[in-house]
Amino acid sequence: MSEINVEIESIVKNLSGDICFLQPVYEAIANSLEANATNIEVEFFVDKQITFDNKNNKIISYCVIDDGDGFTQDNIDSFNKLWSEHKISMGCKGSGRFTWLKVFNNISIISKIAKTASEVTIPFNKKYNKDTNIIKTNNNIKNNQTKVCFNNCIYPINKGNKIIDKREIADLENIYNQIFDSLLIKLFLLNQQSKIFNISIKLGDRIKTINNKDIPNLYHREFEIDTKVPSDRYGEKIKFDVFYYFFPNKKKSKKAYYCAHGRTVKRIDDDSLGFSASLPNGDSMIVLLCSQYFDDNVNDQRDGFNGLENSDMKSRNMSYPILLGDIKAELKKEINLIIKERYPNILDINKTIIRSAVNEAPYLSKYIYENKDILVSKDSLIKDAKNEFAKSKEKAKKNFEDILHNADVNMDALNSSIKEVSEIASAELGEYILYREKIIDALAYALNAKEKKEKYIHWVFMPKNTTSTEFDKDKKMLSNLWLLDDKYMSYSFVASDKRINEIYNLIEKENKKRNIHMGDKKPDITILFNKETNKDAVVIEFKKAFATLGEKETAPTEINRNIGIIKRTLSDVNSIYGYIITTIDDEFNQSLKDNGYIELFNTSLDGKILYNYNKTNNAHIFAIDLNTIVADARSRNKIFLDILKNN
Repeated sequence: MSEINVEIESIVKNLSGDICFLQPVYEAIANSLEANATNIEVEFFVDKQITFDNKNNKIISYCVIDDGDGFTQDNIDSFNKLWSEHKISMGCKGSGRFTWLKVFNNISIISKIAKTASEVTIPFNKKYNKDTNIIKTNNNIKNNQTKVCFNNCIYPINKGNKIIDKREIADLENIYNQIFDSLLIKLFLLNQQSKIFNISIKLGDRIKTINNKDIPNLYHREFEIDTKVPSDRYGEKIKFDVFYYFFPNKKKSKKAYYCAHGRTVKRIDDDSLGFSASLPNGDSMIVLLCSQYFDDNVNDQRDGFNGLENSDMKSRNMSYPILLGDIKAELKKEINLIIKERYPNILDINKTIIRSAVNEAPYLSKYIYENKDILVSKDSLIKDAKNEFAKSKEKAKKNFEDILHNADVNMDALNSSIKEVSEIASAELGEYILYREKIIDALAYALNAKEKKEKYIHWVFMPKNTTSTEFDKDKKMLSNLWLLDDKYMSYSFVASDKRINEIYNLIEKENKKRNIHMGDKKPDITILFNKETNKDAVVIEFKKAFATLGEKETAPTEINRNIGIIKRTLSDVNSIYGYIITTIDDEFNQSLKDNGYIELFNTSLDGKILYNYNKTNNAHIFAIDLNTIVADARSRNKIFLDILKNN
């Protein structure tokens, strides 16, 4: 085995990837435990420079002190060797001290050993040479003590215009939780062996401890995964151990880790395990997955696994017969079983949540029902369903195009692809129908909110001061004129809150622009149909839901005036349809009747429709209660919603 007098800087440089800022402290505590330490003290030191908000002070260094075996001669010899196999049975890889130098420039080690009355000082850095070690006799040593201090942090680093600073914020609770999670499986196993330990974590004048009583009695279950390729080393199956625990602490934390040699190595993302929502009652959960397979393949930095993380399943071979993707899929099944055992009614809870998600997004029902996550929320179901819908849409489109471009079209494949495209189109239609339902809800809100003025109702139908033409199709989506009738989506031009002069100059492009008498008047909304067909026009006037009788009574005069101007001004207009939109109470109903309006039958229980014919301008004028519009639009939309929900 080579001694460590080769260039350490080269060793550190060849350690790929970044090292977590707290990785050296995890390694140091693990070393202390493996050196039979009973008491371990970890002290963190803070940057004295106060930040402007006095909240983001960073840790700049830390020390780990223990009462373990210390740097005996065997341990010193091991330290001075590359990739030492000393304590390899404990999971020591012989490279931990080099990873320290990925975070700190200098590590000071002072170890006092009572049995040999010796004091060892090791100044470890990238220029380290064993000849710089100092070993001296000290007969006053009564108890073992080893102190490892990590100084001169390499962060923050200036890289071009970017400053990289991976130091931890001085938050004792957060640091404690990270240390606890990292060492939990190791401490649990030590508990099983009746080993005593007390770890003090100190920051300023605050201290938190981890001792035997703090370590929960983890539950355990095991499973096996078939090797995907023949492997002499691992045989036909590889065994995995799942350790887990539930914390009824209302913190809603869910953590899962791959572990090796009694230490957490890599956190598993929540989404891939079906952790898209909280556990019932706000409980927390930790899952630790262990295996000899992980022990064999953990990398030197202890933050990943050699050969297992390739997402291409073709990367399996005799040395790596299963990959993390295979393992994750099996672990998800085990976690589902674990959660079902802990919460027997979880599936009933999920059914209620699924129904709620389908009610909100019925066009995504197919994808919502296909979700097999064990922990779901309405929002997570809809979000995941939208992602799956987008993928399916892209896939269906590509499949259809590939079939059409194929010289020899397979009819079965074509029929299957057409069905697939039809399902996507149906879902897209459903998305639009759901959008319409939200618009109807917005209009209905005006009937109960006195603060909503005429402007609010106007904007629900179409934003003010906007126009749309047959040459600008996208702008049609700005309007919700289907609230009145779906046929009003086929207009060739619509203007919202525009002066009649401006409407004339936009429409009558073939004629010379001119000013029109009273052309400064602004109908709330003006619609013109295709001149090649019916040549009709629509004029709309709004009044707020809670307008006074006097305000509402101005509407018939205004709409007749605007209809007259449009009729005299715009060429080739045939019939004109006018709409007064507001709420029609008994007083306004009588006022309209007194002015020649006739009440028409409608199916709405709360609203009214009245009609008046303006013979002079060939105009059909309707006064429609907002309640009637809401009820009618909702009835038309309900047919589609019911179909979507039952798919």
